[in-house]
Amino acid sequence: MASSEERSVSPEASGAETKPKSSGKRKNTTDEIEIDLAAPEPPSKRAKRALKKGKSASKKSGKDDDRDLLDGEDEAEADGKPKRSEHGVWIGNLPFSITATMLRAWLVSNSGGVITDESITRIKIPTTKTTGRDKTAKPVNKGFAFVDFSEIGPKVSAIALSENDLAGRKLLIKDSKSFEGRPKKEPEPAVAGEKSKDGSLQQKDAFKQHEDASRKVFVGNMSFKATQEDLYRNFEKCGEIEFVKLATFEDTGKCKGFGWVKFKEPEAAAWAVKGFVKIKEKVETEADFKDEEDGDDEKPQEKQFKTRKWWVNRMFGRELKLELAEDDHVRYKKRFGKDARKDDGNEGREGRGKGRQPRSRDQDANDGPTESKELRTADDIQVAKLTGAVVKSTGTKVTFDYKKGKHLTTNMYEAVIVFTLDTICPWTFLAKKRLDDALAKVRASQASPDVTFTVRYDSFQLHPDLPETVDKQEWYLRNMHMDNPDAQKLYQAHMSDQFEPLGITLCFDGTIGNTFQAHRVIQYFQEEKGSETASRLVDGLFMRYLTEAKHPASEETLVESCVEAGIDREEATAVVRDQSKKESEVKRGMRDVAMDTDSVPSVRFEGRRRDITIRGAKEVPDYIKTLETIIKDSS
Repeated sequence: MASSEERSVSPEASGAETKPKSSGKRKNTTDEIEIDLAAPEPPSKRAKRALKKGKSASKKSGKDDDRDLLDGEDEAEADGKPKRSEHGVWIGNLPFSITATMLRAWLVSNSGGVITDESITRIKIPTTKTTGRDKTAKPVNKGFAFVDFSEIGPKVSAIALSENDLAGRKLLIKDSKSFEGRPKKEPEPAVAGEKSKDGSLQQKDAFKQHEDASRKVFVGNMSFKATQEDLYRNFEKCGEIEFVKLATFEDTGKCKGFGWVKFKEPEAAAWAVKGFVKIKEKVETEADFKDEEDGDDEKPQEKQFKTRKWWVNRMFGRELKLELAEDDHVRYKKRFGKDARKDDGNEGREGRGKGRQPRSRDQDANDGPTESKELRTADDIQVAKLTGAVVKSTGTKVTFDYKKGKHLTTNMYEAVIVFTLDTICPWTFLAKKRLDDALAKVRASQASPDVTFTVRYDSFQLHPDLPETVDKQEWYLRNMHMDNPDAQKLYQAHMSDQFEPLGITLCFDGTIGNTFQAHRVIQYFQEEKGSETASRLVDGLFMRYLTEAKHPASEETLVESCVEAGIDREEATAVVRDQSKKESEVKRGMRDVAMDTDSVPSVRFEGRRRDITIRGAKEVPDYIKTLETIIKDSS
């Protein structure tokens, strides 16, 4: 057994006897491969397959190529395309059927030998690319072409050929880099309040810098029912409006179909002519709907906005004609400025003969005022007929309205109130009751009424596809309140509160259905019996549907409402059962109403000078104010 002295070894001896451990990785003894960047790239497998099929193996240059790392290689050679020559011309007014071969032959034959086939390096004739065209047919060109030459001599010779004929058309040839004659492109006006990259506002554009920039816009193709308020609301998004002018007929005061809008700034008029305006809207985020929490250390986020188009080129379903009109100061300069055309008094007199000269203005002024002869008048109309005299005016001409049985003096005006309704809308019934109250108060306050009011009812269906009969509660829950019973209860409570001051208790049970037959009966008796009978009939239909839970267009509802309005029962029954009476007229009238109206109630007050339209159920003072405005404008 070995001793402990033999087993113990000194550190120095052990260090001398141990060998260093070798690494586990194999050492690379071969030399590194040298890559020549100037050598051509070997073809890939895809390129080899293309070469076998006889196709070109050229690689398309991408955005991440290394052409900028190559020294001594031209950009045109790297792209594989010939570099465009700086000696080029633009040729316009070309026939649409011309080809590059025909154009090349024409240039060579008409240049006197200066232009050769070799000197023409490129001919580019753009063609029209329309969607849905026949692919087999050859596309036509756009009427112009670009031609490049190898040197300046052929270029000058080609420009000299301008105004020469080619297939009966005189060509326009000029330098391809010359933009003479092209109209300057006006910069698009900036969005109101929008800042540029440097932080400055972009409001000072060409429209504002130009001295004679027009601020007035002509608006055409408007509906005859359009009013100044409608025109103002349509264009108020474009910018601040200075005034709105609507051309109206002198007798009725209705719109003639055109008008003018004048803005405070020229850029607002420029947006209006474009047909749309770019507006900035706030982008709602989740933070806008969160409640404020105590101890919230988060910094408030900056409000985000998005820009979108607001269209102003349509009104009442009609495409408007929008053009810049001549501004007032421009018209004044043309008529009375320094460059105004002098009127010598002889304009338009060439065809009146040469023997007599027209009198000058100075001569007319010195002659003094000419005495006018008094017209002969006669008190008796028979004497006036025999002698040719004028019947003496008394100012009390009276006409008789045979339809309504009323005497109307010439200084009176009958204003029509057009009330658009649907017999299943409770808001419409509420608006009618308030309008009736306003009319009664205005009529009672007029000592000598110079303006009378007549209500005419126009029919409109909110739901023309409504079936004949369906449960009212289920239909409202499914179609109006999105299957939310709580929302339906809140709606019913709100409507009950609205009718409570009128002493009317609503009933939300019963059935609902299509209301066309009710509208047919209303229009028939409105024409036959007058507006007062139609008003009582409308009240009866609303009361039976909203308070007695009856069907809005059943035979029983229609007949009982007619009898309550003062119509004979037999006549009412015959009209209700004969569904062909006024059917086509009512459908045509409802289509016309739907072109200008999309909701009820809508009340249009037709005055002598203008019309005022009120949408929705307003309060009684609002209707009184509108009636007083019509009286003031029409008296």
